[in-house]
Amino acid sequence: MLKKKILSLISCVTLIILTMSSVAYAKTDTTQSIQPSYSKVESANDYETWLKGKTNDSDAKKVLTKYQNLTKEQKDKFVGYLKDGKLFANAFSTPLKPGESKSLANGDVIVTLTETNEPINIASKNFSIMSTVEYRKATYQRYVTLFGVKILQTTSYVNYSHDGTSIIDIQGSRHWTSINYNPLLMSEWGDEPTEWDDGTTAYSTNDVTFGAMIEGYGIQYGSAELGVWGDVDNDAGGWLESY
Repeated sequence: MLKKKILSLISCVTLIILTMSSVAYAKTDTTQSIQPSYSKVESANDYETWLKGKTNDSDAKKVLTKYQNLTKEQKDKFVGYLKDGKLFANAFSTPLKPGESKSLANGDVIVTLTETNEPINIASKNFSIMSTVEYRKATYQRYVTLFGVKILQTTSYVNYSHDGTSIIDIQGSRHWTSINYNPLLMSEWGDEPTEWDDGTTAYSTNDVTFGAMIEGYGIQYGSAELGVWGDVDNDAGGWLESY
């Protein structure tokens, strides 16, 4: 009798452990952390309704105006492209030179890369002022337009100082999705960027994962490392490496 009770207890404990393991696995599945802002855009009218709902977003109003000026055929294709996460993944993995644009989907979709290096207005910063020191902001951006409407953009920047010969300090950096008017597409970034310099160039990197929720299922479209750099010659650049 005691043996039966022990076996029964072991069976219960085993069942609990298996159940807990199953739950833990579900929570660590990478697709579970990618949650869309809205997942029921099925038609052109749905997308227009979603944009109208962003009442506190002045840029959304500009997107809405441009979208409303499209033809019915363009609006239908527009929504079709919003659902095509692989198209956006391909757009962001497309090799580009600074200032270059490339078209996809017969020219309906265009991806563009920009790189800039500008002086920082240190009057509003808590940096010590030295006449021989320059404070710079290097920025790397990639963005996607649908029928001329800017729909998605990532921005990376690094703030740094130099004396014309070597990097003095890195004052901070950031990587984020600065524009996203695709309610089906979400991006998840790493917690903190990695910053370093090699003496003449300041660098910063972070990781991003793109995904979506389609018909209740989380889909991960791809991950990449985004990087930005600025140097003592006041040049800037960056990179995107998919993995």
